[in-house]
Amino acid sequence: MAEAGEVHELHEEVSEERGARNLVLIVSLTILALLIIAGAFWLFIWNNSATDLIAGPVERPPAPLQIELDPFTVNVLPDREQIARVTLVAGIETYPQNGSEEKAQEEWQPLNKNPRSLIPAIRDSILDILSTRSGQELTSEEGAKALKKDIMLRLNTEVLRDSRVKEINITDRVVNP
Repeated sequence: MAEAGEVHELHEEVSEERGARNLVLIVSLTILALLIIAGAFWLFIWNNSATDLIAGPVERPPAPLQIELDPFTVNVLPDREQIARVTLVAGIETYPQNGSEEKAQEEWQPLNKNPRSLIPAIRDSILDILSTRSGQELTSEEGAKALKKDIMLRLNTEVLRDSRVKEINITDRVVNP
């Protein structure tokens, strides 16, 4: 029976060792799982690189160059006795839409150094458009939308070559009777 007691003791020791090994294994796997979760959280949430890993870096166009134009003062239709004063900000996209990147950079190189270099051509086109409007067209919401659309169309087709006006914002408009 002494042998049975020894076998029983050996069995208990083996069971304790297995239990300790299992505990170490469980703790190790738990720590590994926590590290993987923390790494994934950092990668997807904080580092914002999930799309970079899947699809490669996304090239975003630069923000439009905002050019605040001096106020425009024009005599408006029908009898040209009313005077309108309109202030605009043009958001010009330097990202090439119809042409190569080199052409767009070439066009905007002077503008990036001196934003006033295209202003005379821009102002001339806008003055032409404003002089064809009535006071009512300039003060109504529909007229303002049409004015923005017409200005963008004219600047994009006649003034700018490889870049475009992305937005026109009317920051002030007053029509005196």
